[in-house]
Amino acid sequence: MVSETASQPVAVNLLAVGASCPDWDHLVQQLKVCGLQLVEAQWVAEFSEAFPFLRSEAWDCLVITVDRDQQIAVERGLDALQEMQLQPATILSGAVDVERWLPVCRRVEAILSTEPESWFGDQIGLLIERALRAQALRSELRMARHELRLRADRDREEAELILSQQHRLLHEIVRPEPERAETPPISSSLIPAADTPELSRFQPRYDQLLKKVILDGMRSSQQELRSAIAEFRSTLASPGQLLSVHLKAVESLLTGTGNRSSRHILQRADQLLVEAMVCLAEDYRRNAA
Repeated sequence: MVSETASQPVAVNLLAVGASCPDWDHLVQQLKVCGLQLVEAQWVAEFSEAFPFLRSEAWDCLVITVDRDQQIAVERGLDALQEMQLQPATILSGAVDVERWLPVCRRVEAILSTEPESWFGDQIGLLIERALRAQALRSELRMARHELRLRADRDREEAELILSQQHRLLHEIVRPEPERAETPPISSSLIPAADTPELSRFQPRYDQLLKKVILDGMRSSQQELRSAIAEFRSTLASPGQLLSVHLKAVESLLTGTGNRSSRHILQRADQLLVEAMVCLAEDYRRNAA
């Protein structure tokens, strides 16, 4: 990352490409004004000569003076560097056609300067500093995106593990015990199958309730939860079937999360499940009394 301090200038390794050799003394002075120090410098006349240096050494900045005869070679060379992921902070300068070169610079993330003699101007130091800062920012953004992807992958794996555990729990709840298979509970005839027309109609309502809880939190959804549980009870369904409805809603939502955090969704979903079970238990007690 490029940063300036009063006591310690930032070291810069610079590779120059162009028909004319840069004025190194002038460049050193311009960089000094910007808090930069030229540590290593190399000049080559043609872009093809730059590849050995770019492959073997780390360069902070690549400054290219574009001549009319070298335009095609420069453009191909920049594309090749991008494919090889050898992309130091890059500046294209010279009396160039802006309409042609601006899209190229955007594609390869380079800075365009239309000064024909930029090496001898007073802006060269500022251009290099600007290019270095832009490169540092892009590097930080790439690292941040990479970290976000890793975090999303970890969240997704954790979500899959939690859902798998909840599915096993559901299987254990609804699995009949072998020693009692011949004497089912008296009330079992009143309990509908795991997927009934009544539960199918209830599923969309629970889906919407889960979405509301994820967006607004549990506190603002209490009334809707009580109403939904009352509707669920009217289907004569069991707590295990409520868990089944819950898992379907969570899985459906996780499938379309995009960049939204799976961890956040699971946390809110667990809150809803606990509150729903508590509300269902209270409803059972009221009816038993």
